[in-house]
Amino acid sequence: VEDAAISPAGKRILLTARGEVFSVPVKDGAVRNLSRSEDDREYTALWSPKGDRVAWVVQRGDAQSLVVRDQAGLEAPREWPLGPGFHRLSAFAPDGEHIAYQDDALALWVIHAKDGERTRIDVQHRRADVHVAFSPDSRWIAYTRAQPNHFAELMLATLDGKQRAMVMPHGASAGDANLLVFPNIDAANISYALLKTAAGGNIAIG
Repeated sequence: VEDAAISPAGKRILLTARGEVFSVPVKDGAVRNLSRSEDDREYTALWSPKGDRVAWVVQRGDAQSLVVRDQAGLEAPREWPLGPGFHRLSAFAPDGEHIAYQDDALALWVIHAKDGERTRIDVQHRRADVHVAFSPDSRWIAYTRAQPNHFAELMLATLDGKQRAMVMPHGASAGDANLLVFPNIDAANISYALLKTAAGGNIAIG
């Protein structure tokens, strides 16, 4: 088993194993092979926020594509090319229409799950784990960006890539209490969630 993820309803588990994508019931039900391919390799699968769809990456030869399919495996899957190289899915946006992913050239991308349109958000300065979170309205994405000195910055960007700002360590601040000033409540919420994930606690918001 390469990856495992519980469904939003908590009733099924999404597994990638032996180059296939499986939906496995927690208690009662049938195991579903959603990819059903013998010659291709599938991996890095995600549930959509509602749990009605599943996304994964498929590799055929030197090229990779994003596949989105209904969770029951009854409808034909939709597929969009990602190009050569290795890609890993990071997160599904709350609107169920955007997916963040990374490539092996250290770039962070967002792809539209309905038409395959891609936007490059940023590029890491070195290879490192990237933490990603979307705003509740799916207009913003927060992420960590690795620096050459092995520290990480907390970044905030719009999904169209036209606006981008560093939140930490050099974001706008006030007073002597390490108070960060954000442009709106969505930016504050997703930055708080991402900081808790990356820092493991000791973060407060108010």
